[in-house]
Amino acid sequence: MKTKILGLLFTPIALFAQVNKPDAPDFIKQIEVAQQQVIEIAAPETADLLAMQNSAIKNRTLVPMGKIVAVSINESAGRREQIKGNLIRKTIEIKTGKVKGITAYLTEVFLPISSKLYVSNADGSQIQGPFTFDDVRNEKLTPSMIDGAFLRITTVYPEHISVEPSFSINELGFNFGDLTEPLVDFGSRDFDDSESCQVNANCTEGEDWRKQQRAVVRIKMRIQNFEGWCTGTIMNNTQQDCTPYVLTADHCRELEGQEASVGNYDDWQFYFNYEGAECKNPRERDVSIGSLTGCKKIANTKRMGSGGADALLLKLSSDIDQFYSPFFAGWQNYDEISPSGVMIHHPAGDIKKISTYKTAIIESEWDANFGEDTHWQVYWSSTDNGFGVSEPGSSGSSLWNDKGLVIGQLTGGASACKEDTDKGVSPSFPDYFGKFSLAFGYEGSDTESTLFSYLDGSNYAGSIEGIDWPCNEKPLALQDIQEGLASQISIFPNPSQHDVIVSFGNINVKQVLVHNSLGVELINMDSRGIRELTFDVSEWSEGFYLVQLLTAEQGLINKKIIVK
Repeated sequence: MKTKILGLLFTPIALFAQVNKPDAPDFIKQIEVAQQQVIEIAAPETADLLAMQNSAIKNRTLVPMGKIVAVSINESAGRREQIKGNLIRKTIEIKTGKVKGITAYLTEVFLPISSKLYVSNADGSQIQGPFTFDDVRNEKLTPSMIDGAFLRITTVYPEHISVEPSFSINELGFNFGDLTEPLVDFGSRDFDDSESCQVNANCTEGEDWRKQQRAVVRIKMRIQNFEGWCTGTIMNNTQQDCTPYVLTADHCRELEGQEASVGNYDDWQFYFNYEGAECKNPRERDVSIGSLTGCKKIANTKRMGSGGADALLLKLSSDIDQFYSPFFAGWQNYDEISPSGVMIHHPAGDIKKISTYKTAIIESEWDANFGEDTHWQVYWSSTDNGFGVSEPGSSGSSLWNDKGLVIGQLTGGASACKEDTDKGVSPSFPDYFGKFSLAFGYEGSDTESTLFSYLDGSNYAGSIEGIDWPCNEKPLALQDIQEGLASQISIFPNPSQHDVIVSFGNINVKQVLVHNSLGVELINMDSRGIRELTFDVSEWSEGFYLVQLLTAEQGLINKKIIVK
């Protein structure tokens, strides 16, 4: 791709910078340069991207939002100058055409211990960094996307350093957003990428979901030479040790037949707390950006939602610490109809939004006719500040039940802000979430396609609560987990004089024993394949009776029956 050098005149600026780490020195925020040499690179053609978007929308698959193009830019092309404190600042500036954002893919990166690298926009209102020696992996570094059509890379290091920092830019990512409904103004907008009906997460609809809100992250995927948006959730596990697991949808690793390679995951980016401070839409420069780059694919359900679950578990390359205020989400691995709840998501890669359901979810399936209940079908509800639905970029969002626990990941659906008979969408049409319970697995299940070995490993937890960083809670002991299981067993009526119904919920109980207060065994029966038992206690003496339920995983649950 051809490049040319432009001389652009800028006036000195000093604006507050939003950073991904708490370090934005004045020599980055205030670049007082009269004449700058800018590398101009034409934005790539978008006909193929538009065709892919139209196809993806029609087929209800992941929608690509950007292209990655090979370039050849060396740090030696930068402008070198001495600044205060015997420091050297070297700056490379890149300008392109109408795009929503630019991502620089850096290779052959060497950052000596005393050097720092920053990536920013033209006026210093968005700064990523500092990146140091510790952030470089396999000589690669992929800072987060810079909004707009101008990108600046700055290295700062001591004047008398023995070896200066160096890097090459071998690829640039150009994010165009939705070309099927393009916005007129690129790169200098308020947040309006998503549809107008969407509800910002910090509206009143999110008041009961503030912790869960902090578990939700925006994901920018790299899939071969294309980029796309999805949404993920930071997940807790029974060790409660802050392992940086993020759960999203399995179909988020595929674009129109192309799958993410092992190396592509090094460039996946995760944005934390990407949201407005209030209910109203903010300006871009008023939204702080905390981000981490790089992950490893841990497990995926492989069928991408068609006739099966739709879950992809990732482990980030870096820990998620207090700077990101993370909440590690709780989950429930058994099926239970939730009467209400929410989806918290990043539609179109926009700031965090919330969609609400007030009618009970329905067991269903997605894009298949196997007659298997692989998904939750959800109908969204109108609320005080809008009518939250799903859009491209919402994929992978968690479905939260009325207990505040994760029970599914968004595969897709036909919900939309406005009814469009040609496209078959409407606010009143449902969305479908792959069941978390189906993706979870069990002891001995395939570790490459189920979540069990990573989020549990004990085979006793039916559900766990979410926790805050720094995850000081102890690992869940067997007793804690058994108490959680016991809460799923219902006995009704209790006390009773006649029949007593014992319901197992979705727990696999293989044996039931009942003893009286003297320890005499009254019942010992095989209950495999049974979800409910009825006891006639009309001839039992008044008092307490111990019911013991042995689960298929050798866990013992104790309950009591009161006969009066």
